[in-house]
Amino acid sequence: MKIEVIGASGAPAPGRLPMTLLVDSVLMIDAGSVASGLDPARAGDVKTVLLSHAHLDHVRELGFLPFRRDPEKDGLLDIVSTPGVLRAVRQAVFNRDFWIDFEAPAPPRQPGIRYRDIAPETPFTASGFRVEAVPLTHAGFETSGFILEKEGRTAVYALDSGPTGRIWTRAKERETVHAVFYDVSFPDRFAAGLDEHMTPSGLAREVAKLAPHTPRVLAVHLKPEHRAEILAELDALPFAVETPEAGDMITL
Repeated sequence: MKIEVIGASGAPAPGRLPMTLLVDSVLMIDAGSVASGLDPARAGDVKTVLLSHAHLDHVRELGFLPFRRDPEKDGLLDIVSTPGVLRAVRQAVFNRDFWIDFEAPAPPRQPGIRYRDIAPETPFTASGFRVEAVPLTHAGFETSGFILEKEGRTAVYALDSGPTGRIWTRAKERETVHAVFYDVSFPDRFAAGLDEHMTPSGLAREVAKLAPHTPRVLAVHLKPEHRAEILAELDALPFAVETPEAGDMITL
């Protein structure tokens, strides 16, 4: 399993691209930087986009991806999430008053996308991966984390989220968890007021819930204005934490 970091930032900023991961070139998770971070020539390789939730920094460039694909050659692009997220994407992104409705575009343009709604904790197959969506705690917003499995490798993508539990319970049912991508948006001085994101000390508490698994821990979604402070606090944790950036490749 090769996980390419297209963007890993908690917000756009000079030199920082919002969240987008690309797994084995075919499965995309979130779409914050699909236009500014992905070579247009590779767009046709992407077959599925998993959306964790519908906040702007996670969907802001989704509308550009169908432009760069040829549906006759590449097939329809599957946009996969829970019903409330897909409803928001229809209304806010692929809305004819705002953008092109690629599900049913005006002729002569051909349809380029199809929506696939999923149910929590019901495993499904997407682009050769076994995927399970698990609800997260994100201040009441409909948000899912994902457990990805392929050829004996397992990765967990859990953001945006405050303290949570169910995804760790589900992940621990696997024989091994190889990597966890987790939301560390703010430094610890913000911890008391947060219920929708995580800090370094919060990350430590969440990772402990996965014991006895000891996966690679990858902190993402760092807010650019707090990045230096967050990095210093992550360095002080009693276990190794990776902070991937755009262009990095994580091989599991």
